[in-house]
Amino acid sequence: MAGTDAATVAAFDAAALPADFDARAEDDVAALLESLQAEGRLWYSGTGGDGTCVVHVHVDVHVDDVPGDLAGEDPAWRGELDIPSGGLWVCGAEYVANDPVRGSAVTPKGGLGRYAQGRRLDVPPGRYGLTVFEREWDDASALPPPRAHLLQIVPPLLYFVGGIATFFAVAAFVISLVGKLIQIARGSPNADTGWLILLHDLAVAGAGAVALLAAWFLERRLARLPSVVRAQAAADAVIASRPAFVLVLRRGGGAGTPAGAPAGAPAGAPAGTPAGAPAGAPAGTPAGTPAGTPAAT
Repeated sequence: MAGTDAATVAAFDAAALPADFDARAEDDVAALLESLQAEGRLWYSGTGGDGTCVVHVHVDVHVDDVPGDLAGEDPAWRGELDIPSGGLWVCGAEYVANDPVRGSAVTPKGGLGRYAQGRRLDVPPGRYGLTVFEREWDDASALPPPRAHLLQIVPPLLYFVGGIATFFAVAAFVISLVGKLIQIARGSPNADTGWLILLHDLAVAGAGAVALLAAWFLERRLARLPSVVRAQAAADAVIASRPAFVLVLRRGGGAGTPAGAPAGAPAGAPAGTPAGAPAGAPAGTPAGTPAGTPAAT
């Protein structure tokens, strides 16, 4: 699974990026990603929103052999992808860097070494034809119930109540204290009264903090219950089986339609060829025997 806070996911080999990628990304990273995708040095796409994005990667497999009945679907993108080192990163596009683990000035601080927002896949080095399918899943009823234990509803409630109580009690305490200090400075006869309200505010803030601590403790304890662990594993399995993108990689360089050609254009057609146009020169035959084993991230 790949995580993104920029609603964009990417697949790339860091060795295929320009040596000065990090420096150039500081100027206009969007334009840089677009140009590198056109050159077959990475692939990226919008996800429609932030959060977890499931991507399945199939290497040296024909589309007809990919699970999920993709043969009749029009690809969302066709092109090429260079993977010279054999290390394919699939992650949020905001983590693309010469060293994704360490990150750069334009990535989240600490890169993928700090945030588990992607995965590195080991594939045979080479130039690949890349076909990308985009999937949509609407049947939310098939997902397992998110709660496996009745007490799991308690931590969210405690977080909500504790957070609200702490915030408003602290705000009231600060406002009341400032008001009293102003009264003292002005010599107001009311300066000696009303101090108990500050103690009340502190008590409410303390109760809110206790609720937050209890929610954190209970949440951690419940997460270890066997029933909760099983339910979470089942939910994760369903989520992992529903990719937002399916990437089919086949070695041979010219195996796919060049980057920039629309989905549905024939293999070997130049960029700009409309979908359904007759094929031109035949595409190169992909090397390697189909593996048939998908890698999910």
